[in-house]
Amino acid sequence: MIKTKKAISPLIATVLLIGFAIAIAILVWFWYGNIIKEQAEKTGASASGKLACASEVKYTIKSSCYNQNENQILIQIENKGTTIDDLRISVQGSLNTKIISTGTVISATETKQVNAPYNTVEIGTLQKVTIIPVVIRDNAPTACSDKKQELKNIKPC
Repeated sequence: MIKTKKAISPLIATVLLIGFAIAIAILVWFWYGNIIKEQAEKTGASASGKLACASEVKYTIKSSCYNQNENQILIQIENKGTTIDDLRISVQGSLNTKIISTGTVISATETKQVNAPYNTVEIGTLQKVTIIPVVIRDNAPTACSDKKQELKNIKPC
């Protein structure tokens, strides 16, 4: 007895291969499209934050001093621009540098005192304090490094 095997016709095989290729192309297109969309959203938020930093953030430091008994640096800041959503304070001493995110929000036209912890054992003799405002645009925080202000020779309170 002779068995005969029948294969699928070349036409059906071609149709199946083309259908499989189209299905893979659609999957790649959706996957890559989501990646591009997420990247565009991140870039837009970053650009919005940088624009706010450049054009809307304006503040001055009215006074500063350190209280060694309470291990605090006291800084009075007057905001003359848009809301500042946070302040990053870099405290540089003779032994170490510590960066602190204060979580302080300063509304437009508001003057506020900000306290930053300062430990002489950990940081050493106070040399310099750098203040960097942070704004949040489209749920993305942006540090306004171009608007940083440095304080040297801070006097005791």
